[in-house]
Amino acid sequence: MIGETETAILNTVKAVFGGTLRQIDTHPGTWSDVAVRRMLIATPAVYVAWLGCGEGRTLREVESRWVLYVAAEMLNGREMNRLGAYEIIELLMVHLNGKAFGPSTGMRLTKAQNLYTDAQEASGTVLYGLYFSARTPLPNTNDESNLNDFLTHVQTWRLPDGSPEFKAHITVNTGGITEAKNG
Repeated sequence: MIGETETAILNTVKAVFGGTLRQIDTHPGTWSDVAVRRMLIATPAVYVAWLGCGEGRTLREVESRWVLYVAAEMLNGREMNRLGAYEIIELLMVHLNGKAFGPSTGMRLTKAQNLYTDAQEASGTVLYGLYFSARTPLPNTNDESNLNDFLTHVQTWRLPDGSPEFKAHITVNTGGITEAKNG
């Protein structure tokens, strides 16, 4: 689920930017000075990383957190006919926000932040983080071949105003409700 989402995000970024970025890849995995320098010398570039997850809306999903790091030589590249950080960020927001990537849906921007460091100052580049959140379903671990077939589903419910009980008997193989009544 994580790898599928990451691959789909990377493919989208590659489709949006084509050959205009020098690097589109996963984050190197560490925040060492060497890793940060590598990110900053291959500008313009976008790196993707999964930051983990939190509780989902249901027990069958999690809220995944993603970041896209944008490294560029300048903030605004309009004057030089090259992509600057602002143009890259704007395009990423447009093409990722509200979209689905692999099994993850509802990707939404939660924060954009300047990630200024001493290494950034020495390299003369800018580094931004675009933080996203998405709903990611957990893999189904049930062995459906072990589930028994059933023919009828019986449900009883009561409306909150104290009205009489309602019952529904649904026969699965015929695709219809064979009996529904109140009281």
